[in-house]
Amino acid sequence: MKIGFALGGGGARGLVHVGVLKVLEAAGIQPSLIVGTSMGSLIGALYCHLQDANQLEKQILTQLHSPKLADLGMGRLSRQESRKFLRRNLNKTLENLTRVYLLTSVLTRDHIIAAEKIKSLLTLLLPPVAIEDLAIPFAAVATDLLSGPPYVFDQGPVITAVQASAAIPGIFPPVPLGKKQLVDGAITSLVPVAETRDLDADCVIAVDVSPFKTVHQPYKTGIEIWLRADQITGKTLRDVHLVNADVTISVSDLDFEWHAFHEAKNIIAAGVAAAEQALPAVRAALRARRPWWQRWWP
Repeated sequence: MKIGFALGGGGARGLVHVGVLKVLEAAGIQPSLIVGTSMGSLIGALYCHLQDANQLEKQILTQLHSPKLADLGMGRLSRQESRKFLRRNLNKTLENLTRVYLLTSVLTRDHIIAAEKIKSLLTLLLPPVAIEDLAIPFAAVATDLLSGPPYVFDQGPVITAVQASAAIPGIFPPVPLGKKQLVDGAITSLVPVAETRDLDADCVIAVDVSPFKTVHQPYKTGIEIWLRADQITGKTLRDVHLVNADVTISVSDLDFEWHAFHEAKNIIAAGVAAAEQALPAVRAALRARRPWWQRWWP
C-alpha cells in the first residue's frame, strides 16, 4: 500500500509537521510519498532527505537561530518585535514608518524580502540535489501566477521547488520557470491532497495547519472585511480538498501567526499533541485501505 503524506502550508505554523512526523515515525507509519505546499514543502523535502524526524527537528531548530534567518527581516512582521519597538520611546513614529516602508515596498516592487536571502537560507536547510535523488519520493506544489493552476514539481532541483512553493505573494518574489511565474502553492492547494492522490497514493494522510476561527464581533472597516472574506475563501477551498483525504490531522485552533518562528518549540509540541490524538483515526484509515484478507489476517 502506498501511503502519501500531504503537508499543508502555513508559514511558521508549518513547523507542526515536524511534530506530526515524529509521532507517525515512532508509530511505525512510514510515507511512501510526501507532497508539500509552502512550509509543508520545506519540511517534507528535508524529511525525505534525512528520513529521521528527530534529526529533522534538530536541524530546523538549529537553523532558526541562524543569522541568515535574522537577515530576512522577519522581525519587522512580528508582534513581539513591534512591542519591543513601542517600549523604546519611538511609539507611533516607528510603527508608522514600518507601515509606510512595507506599503512602499509592495507598491513599487514584487517583494519585500529578496530572492537571494531566501535562497541562501534554503541552501542551509536543504541538500543541493534533485528531487529524483531524495530517499523518499517527494513533490512540491506551487501556483502559476499567469495561467492560474497549481504546478507540481516532481523533478528538478529541490531548492528551486521549495522556493517556488513557499513564495508568499508580496513577501517573496515569484520564481520564473520558462513561461511560468510561480508563487505560493497555498493559493490553489493549501493542503495538497489532490496532488498526492494524483501521484498514486492509496491512502492520503493530510496535515492541515491553516488557521480559522468563528468570530462574534462584526467587522467595521473595508480592509478587515476584505481580509476576512479572503480567509473564508481559503477555508472553503481547503475543505473541498480535505474531503478527499483518508484522514486529516488538524491544528486549526493553533493561535500562532504565520511568522512566529520564535515559537518553534511550542508549535512542534502542538504537532505532537495533534498527531497523538489523531493516531487511532490514522490507524483506522490505514486498515480500511488494506485488502480484506490483510484486515482479517495481518
